[in-house]
Amino acid sequence: MDDIKILERLNSEELTNQMKEIPMGNSEFQSAILTDNTHASARRVRHILLQLKQSRDALFSAGIKIRKYSIQIEQLKEKIEEELDPHKIDLMQLKIEEKIYHVKSSTILISDTISEVKNYLNELDTLPKFNREEFEKEELNYWHDRILKDAENQIDSMNTINEGTIQTLRKLGYSIKRSEKGIAVIPISETSIGLMEKLLIEKK
Repeated sequence: MDDIKILERLNSEELTNQMKEIPMGNSEFQSAILTDNTHASARRVRHILLQLKQSRDALFSAGIKIRKYSIQIEQLKEKIEEELDPHKIDLMQLKIEEKIYHVKSSTILISDTISEVKNYLNELDTLPKFNREEFEKEELNYWHDRILKDAENQIDSMNTINEGTIQTLRKLGYSIKRSEKGIAVIPISETSIGLMEKLLIEKK
């Protein structure tokens, strides 16, 4: 894929629509429940689309800077031809050098960014496409699995579950029971029951 095709795809309506389907900030589920591999695929797609959005913004900004500095360089050259004061000429020459440096830096940034975009687009083509509803569903499964594993790790290492994890587990539909035998995480909602069963099957 050459640079022109990479830029065309980066600015394509198709990629823009794909970005609209995946929340670039926290998902609705994450925002509602949490304060701060199918699941991995969904989150990897989100990460790639976020990087592509940032790359598109960076390329636009760099392109504007190159055009602006190029115009300013020509304006300074014209002023130098009319200027008689040698000190003012020296200062304008310095400004030209400064702007040429920024043009070169922006050009390098564009080259590096296009290379990164190419890699991200190639990886994106290997991953499934998600709409917002599908992504939110995967987020639900992802956070259930993650919090359950966090709780399991805390029990293994500290023989307890910290308060933050307990509060999140309760929001996700689990009950925490303590006894002389230890701590039990009990699913009480339909979703948490199903995901707990799935986690136990995977552990076997």
